[in-house]
Amino acid sequence: MFRRIVLILLLAAVAQAQAATETQGSLVKGSVILNSEGGPGVANVQITDSAHTGGPWATGSDGGFTLEYPNRAPGERVRLGVSKEGYVVVNWVQLDLALPKDPNAYPLQIIICKEADREEMALRFYQLKGAEAVEITYQQKLKALEEENKSDAATIAKLKEERDQAKAGGEKAAAELAKNQPGQGSEMYQEAVRLYLDGKIDAAIALLDDDKLRRSAEQAEKALTDAVQGWRLKASLFKLKFRFEEAEKAYETALHHINRETNPRLWAETEVDVGITHDELGIRVEAKAGNEHLAAAITAYRSALEVYTREQLPQDWAATQNNLGNALRDQAARTEGAKGAELLAQAVSAFRSALKVYTREQLPQDWAATQNNLGNALWAQAARTEGPKGAELLAQAVSAFRSALEVRTREQLPQDWAMTQNNLGNALWAQADRTEGPKGAELLAQAVSAFRSALEVRTREQLPQDWAATQNNLGIALRDQAARTEGAKGAELLAQAVSAFRSALEVRTREQLPQDWAMTQNNLGATLLAQTDRTEGPKGAELLAQAVSAYQSALEIYTREQLPQAWAATQNNLGNALWAQADRTEGAKGTELLAQAVAAFHSCLEIYTPEAFPLDHKRAQEQLKECERLLAKVQAQ
Repeated sequence: MFRRIVLILLLAAVAQAQAATETQGSLVKGSVILNSEGGPGVANVQITDSAHTGGPWATGSDGGFTLEYPNRAPGERVRLGVSKEGYVVVNWVQLDLALPKDPNAYPLQIIICKEADREEMALRFYQLKGAEAVEITYQQKLKALEEENKSDAATIAKLKEERDQAKAGGEKAAAELAKNQPGQGSEMYQEAVRLYLDGKIDAAIALLDDDKLRRSAEQAEKALTDAVQGWRLKASLFKLKFRFEEAEKAYETALHHINRETNPRLWAETEVDVGITHDELGIRVEAKAGNEHLAAAITAYRSALEVYTREQLPQDWAATQNNLGNALRDQAARTEGAKGAELLAQAVSAFRSALKVYTREQLPQDWAATQNNLGNALWAQAARTEGPKGAELLAQAVSAFRSALEVRTREQLPQDWAMTQNNLGNALWAQADRTEGPKGAELLAQAVSAFRSALEVRTREQLPQDWAATQNNLGIALRDQAARTEGAKGAELLAQAVSAFRSALEVRTREQLPQDWAMTQNNLGATLLAQTDRTEGPKGAELLAQAVSAYQSALEIYTREQLPQAWAATQNNLGNALWAQADRTEGAKGTELLAQAVAAFHSCLEIYTPEAFPLDHKRAQEQLKECERLLAKVQAQ
């Protein structure tokens, strides 16, 4: 009986405690800070409740506050007002909130700033949130790849490319969100933004349901604008989750509902977003699908330029011209012949148009970025152009890269500086390849210097794939420099070239980056072969064996079926190495090496036909005939 009474008394006590808790109401704790996250607290900021169910309150000396709601339960929604003369709230959308169960778990941070600084501070706020969201998605996807044993370098490189594209999308979304005035947008739109800021992007995407947005779009003009705004936000959130195909569909849906005549700027802005998303998909997708995306991007940019004119909207016009140039250049890289050359000419024209507005004095970083893009397009154009015209295009490319480096300094923009130095090195190398005598040697020395500069920032520890690519480029330039240099100096340059290629192969492994590995093996083979021309005796023979091994390694990846031109070029190189090896080898072994060289030349001629590759065919045919002559002579003895 005693135990039963105690139990009843305990239950009654618990019930009384629960009732007491229910009558205690709710609390919101937090702080008001200046300008951005991590900013100082602001004292004496007035906080009110729009429904007058609590408050008013004021922040303490450290900016902190506790808002008491004695008659409101956790989960109920409240809307706060914040007042300080001359100041506005940056993250105003978060002033509409649900009362928390635990006020200490999720303190409310209210950011205020001077009224004139609102858009700048809002941009910083949304940029930070976007970057955080992208990094979370990246880490989740990286972990999934590791758990599935798919975290090879090529897959991670693709994931990093998606991360960079998502970051660019986040930057654009931040600029759009920062422009919103307090209270702008439908309730659904504002709630989606709140969910995004709370890290609940999937919930925000689900809230922006297509059917709901369509029903809204079918109503009055204001509802249509809200629906379009919702689709655009949804597309931005898809990008933050690396869901680019769904982002493209969301932008297309928004575009379908925008009236160009009544809202031309929003229409053009959405066309640009469609173009950017197609461009991002195009450079990630191979073959026909990639070309279709790039063609759609070009169409979208050109449509936007019908509204974005230089006279009325010069900066929007310039930005779209720059985007158009990039898409045209990417499409040209996949297009052969006259059509590809025409696309490159259009890309160069687009970049030059952008530079009419992007001047160094007014927009230095945009100017530098466009100069770099122009340099790449001119370099690609020169690669398809022979004679004086090609040389002139290369000179213009070098000039564009040097212009970009006037703004892209190592101190202020180290990674952009390193990238542009690498691009400059490539253009100088191409120039040197067309230039004889001391001038050509000087250009090669400048190319080597540019690549070495890039490697000051592109380290193996921080940027391993960029480091490996630049080491490969450095190796090529050093090898060509050695070809113009006699004696011990030339031998030293070849040794440095071999070292650069071997360094690149530390990152470019067969398992993780098979095509890059094969390309670097081919380059290593050519350099080792050049070393043998300067090396007698057993050391020379050893170098030849290493060259043959490097070419044979490359052919493990360069197959006739998948990469016929690379396969043919490497078979040709292998034939020359085997021929040189046979020349140093007596007896049956030497005969066998000559026979292998003949087989390699025969193989390359399967691709190097007189119709498709007349010059390569002629050279390989001459090499084959000479090898066959030597083989017949040896076999006749």
